[in-house]
Formats: sequence, C-alpha cells, structure tokens
Amino acid sequence: MFKTYMVSEVLSNKGLIDTVKEANADAIALGYPHTFEGYPVRPEMLAYLTALKESMPLLKFVPNKKHPYAWDKDGTSVIYLFHEFLTYLDSNPVCLGKVGCGQYGTTKRVQNPERRFMVASRKIENSKYGTSREEYHMALTKDIKTSVRNARKYLVPMTHAEIARNLYGDIKSSVNKVRDVPVKALEDLVDKISRMRRVDLMREIRSLTLQGVEFKSQEFQEASNQCVELLDQYEEENRRKIELLFVRVRNVGDEQYVDVSGDLETYATNDLRTYRIDELPQDIAGSIAVLSILEEGQYVARVGRKVDDNMYWIERG
Repeated sequence: MFKTYMVSEVLSNKGLIDTVKEANADAIALGYPHTFEGYPVRPEMLAYLTALKESMPLLKFVPNKKHPYAWDKDGTSVIYLFHEFLTYLDSNPVCLGKVGCGQYGTTKRVQNPERRFMVASRKIENSKYGTSREEYHMALTKDIKTSVRNARKYLVPMTHAEIARNLYGDIKSSVNKVRDVPVKALEDLVDKISRMRRVDLMREIRSLTLQGVEFKSQEFQEASNQCVELLDQYEEENRRKIELLFVRVRNVGDEQYVDVSGDLETYATNDLRTYRIDELPQDIAGSIAVLSILEEGQYVARVGRKVDDNMYWIERG
C-alpha cells in the first residue's frame, strides 16, 4: 500500500526540521554550490527539481531522504545531500507523492549503478516489481523530460472521497473506544462474579428461590447495584445508529463552501454533497462550531473529531 502523508504533519515534524537545518548548515559551511530552495542536492537532482518547478509552478517540495556525500576542497569531509522530496500543493491537505533521483530498482550490489529519476504516486502500479517493493508505486526513467511528464500525469490531488478514506481509521478507532467502555465494564463485572466459589453461587440461587431477591454475598450485592446502569449504557450504545460524515471547508473566491460525504461503511464513495456555508444543515454547523475551538486531532464523543481548521469528522447518532 502506498504510504500517504498529511501536509500539516510533515511541515511540523520537528525531527525533519532539525535534520534539514543540520544538513543545510553543513553544506553552507563547506561551500557546497548545488542547492534547490536552500536544500543541498546533486547537480542532476537540481536539474530535475528545476524542471519540475518550471513545468508545475504551484508544486512545493519537502526533503524526505538524504545520503552521505564526501565533498570539500580535500575530498575528506562528509555532508548530506537530499535525493528524495515529498510534493504537495497549498490547496490540498495530503501530499501528492514523491520525486527523487537515486539508485532505485537495484536488487543487488553493483559497481556505480546508474541513477534514475523517480516519481512515486498512489496512481502508479509498476508491474516490474512486487507489490511489497517501494518501486511498485514508482515510475523510473533516465530522462528528465520523461520524468517531468510522469510527474504531471501522476502527482494529482486526492479527491474528497480519497481523503475521507485515508483518515477514516482514526475516527473509527475513537468511536469504537467510546463504545467499548460499557462492554469492557460489563465483562469485568461478569468476570468478578465468575471468580466466586461455586457454593456461594448456589447459596445465592437458593436464596432467590426460597426468599425472593435477598443477596447474601458482597459480590452479588455490588453486581445488583451496578448492572442496571451498565446494561442500560451497553444497550444504548448498541441501539445507536452511528453515521460518520467527513466535512471539508474550502474557499472559492469570496465564497465558502462545505463538502460533506456520508459514512464510508453505508454510503457509496461518490456520495458527496456540497453546501454554501450559510446553507449548511444545523446539526452539522453546530458540530463544526464545537469542534473548531479544539486542537487538531481532538475527539469529542458523539460530536466528532477536528482534523485541522478546514476538515472535520461529524458523528451522528
């Protein structure tokens, strides 16, 4: 499966930020001349990135992988050059894919293997490689112009449905955690009763039969005090018909629009409704108002999750 990256997570990754700063500082200190937007790269990578930027001016780049390179006046000091970059657009929250220049597709060690220009995308299925290989989702070529054409073809934004499917696991996990609380509590209560001595259980049954509901053991008394509330919670969660709506707010000129897609388990992937912001159903608008003041990633039971300032999961039911 092709690994996807949220743009906001990549740009705020402290480890990546520190790595880039360190590599840039070393390159500047040793006077390395080949850089793209301040990132040290090989000359062929610089030519590739420059061609991509000229062909796709809105495309942006974030370093993803580096390799050591001996370069200074004496040829003894090592700096790190970036040979692979994630790509993204400001208008889409998910990275489009990757570009790079390296020894991709090499299965065994050979002397001075040729470097090839690479485009990686969820849209690519390269049958020359097994599905477990990273090259399965790569288009590889020795020609820069061909690789730029591949980038224009395959580095495309995710649709609303693709974004929803990519983020669905997190919201589903949060909802299930809430639903599992009364189930776990009820199981723990049953386990506690099952650890009683059999003779104590028989005495309780006899007491119920001969005298009515008079519990003799502390365990049964505790169970009687808790089970009604726990069973009510358990049955209420089972009765709930939950619908998870994926909501994305976007600007078109001076107008704001809201894309809303239905639950991925009950709706077709193309079930997309678009509203002007002032036409949004009241329950969705109310949930967005609650979630908008939260931190990114926070979840509120029976309301939903805030993905970022423009994307939300709304929980109905």
